[in-house]
Amino acid sequence: ATAEIERPPAIMRIMPDNVMPLWPQLAALFTPAMRMVSTHTIEDVRKAILAMRAQLCAQMSDDIVEAAATTEFVEYPAGLFVRVWLAGARKDCRFDDGGFYSLMDRWREANGCVGFEAIGRHGWLRKFPGAKVEGLIMRWSP
Repeated sequence: ATAEIERPPAIMRIMPDNVMPLWPQLAALFTPAMRMVSTHTIEDVRKAILAMRAQLCAQMSDDIVEAAATTEFVEYPAGLFVRVWLAGARKDCRFDDGGFYSLMDRWREANGCVGFEAIGRHGWLRKFPGAKVEGLIMRWSP
């Protein structure tokens, strides 16, 4: 008998046509982060990805979504940036932040973007020590 070789997870961009079969897994990954914001619902995220206003990258092992992140393009006078604004991972899997960064950096370069920005918790700064905090987003409703 031959031993089955375990393949490392693949990190790839998920095209809108492939989102719906994966959506139950993606929604489970994103829901904890969505509970912390007042600007989007999980349905808003799904619609943005399907309408191609947001892009989806996922770390996949066979048909299992281990981790996922969403991006969008943001234009400033200094140029176009890729904004990473939502991410989630299964607790039983290792989130390959280097793999995601590599994929997203190729995506950034292919689309003529000058840099990245991220919206998230301060803990993400540990993952990306080269990032510089340039401000604070505060939201409230009168």
